[in-house]
Amino acid sequence: KRHQESKSHGTTPTTSMFMISGPRAASATLLRQARTHGCVRVLSKVTSNEVQRRSFFFRSNTTVKEEPFWRRNDGTVEIMIGTGLLGLLLVDQVLQFQQENQRENFLLELNHEHHVLQRQEQAETTNGNLPALFECIIRQDPQLDGTKTLNGVGIGDVVQVLEEAVGPGGQYSTCRFKDRTGWFPTAC
Repeated sequence: KRHQESKSHGTTPTTSMFMISGPRAASATLLRQARTHGCVRVLSKVTSNEVQRRSFFFRSNTTVKEEPFWRRNDGTVEIMIGTGLLGLLLVDQVLQFQQENQRENFLLELNHEHHVLQRQEQAETTNGNLPALFECIIRQDPQLDGTKTLNGVGIGDVVQVLEEAVGPGGQYSTCRFKDRTGWFPTAC
């Protein structure tokens, strides 16, 4: 009976159990290919000369093993190397940027300290314009050579005292000799 139905519609059965007809003729070739490539079973039901597929269960006798990524010829290795190099380049750029910022901050702090010291020195030189409290004759040479001491003074020179009891312990006086000002010990 099945064979007669297939002749009436102009199709031939694909298996002894099921027949494929009508608009699903293209899927018949797919069913045949699935069967030849390891289809375990095709559950289908013939209703009004059309095949309704329910499920395919494929059996795989051979397991496909992927090759390791370094053996592939699809550029994976090159992409990974390139990505790694770009990452290293990015890290290097970030570190250089941080180093430049630190250097600029250090230079700004150094310039700020330099300006503060210049202001202090200017304040000290303006003390040189103060009127002298009294004049004093140098009796001893203390042999001091600090940055704030009055240098170039010898025994017998006359200095003008501008301030008394300055410096550590109040043991110095701010003195002026010709065009220079500085600290000089009060004991001398």
